[in-house]
Amino acid sequence: VSAHDPATGKERWRADVLNPKRDQNFRIIASPTIADGLIIAPTRNNPLVAIRPGGSGDVASSHVAWTFAQGPDVPTPVSDGKLLYVVRDNGVVFALDVKTGQRKWHFQLVHHPIWNMDIAAAPVLVDITAGGRPVKAVAVMGKQAMLYVFDRVTGEPVFPIEERRVAAGDVPGEWYSPTQPFPTVPPPYDHQGV
Repeated sequence: VSAHDPATGKERWRADVLNPKRDQNFRIIASPTIADGLIIAPTRNNPLVAIRPGGSGDVASSHVAWTFAQGPDVPTPVSDGKLLYVVRDNGVVFALDVKTGQRKWHFQLVHHPIWNMDIAAAPVLVDITAGGRPVKAVAVMGKQAMLYVFDRVTGEPVFPIEERRVAAGDVPGEWYSPTQPFPTVPPPYDHQGV
């Protein structure tokens, strides 16, 4: 993560925290985000890192505010200013305190994700009405064409999520989860099944 002078392009500061060995094959797909004055830099191979901007030179040892070991590979985290919502492509959504990185809640959207039904989209912050009351929610969309909706603060599902039995595969030695979570509202936004 680095900052550059907008007029000259000259580097002002750098924090070599995501790829400290400067591996040329290292990849970062999710975009950094800004929350509560921190630069939140995600990567799969190293922790999600919150950096205080400023300084000069390499600020990795002096400006890292916190780290979180479950950083995303693809989905970019989003923040409402108080919490940071991180979706791992392995099917877990986390809410972290923006100032401290402390986990506030999490939910496993996909159990043992071997079917390529993981989460590849960033969470979306929405204000909705549910049960006649306004709800500040975070919505997470999966490849299986289902939308999971959670209360932003508590992590409680806004609409019921049912554990349903699912078919197992037949690869010898592979463990298959006997159930998967299915949101009941809204209905799937694409055809389900064959």
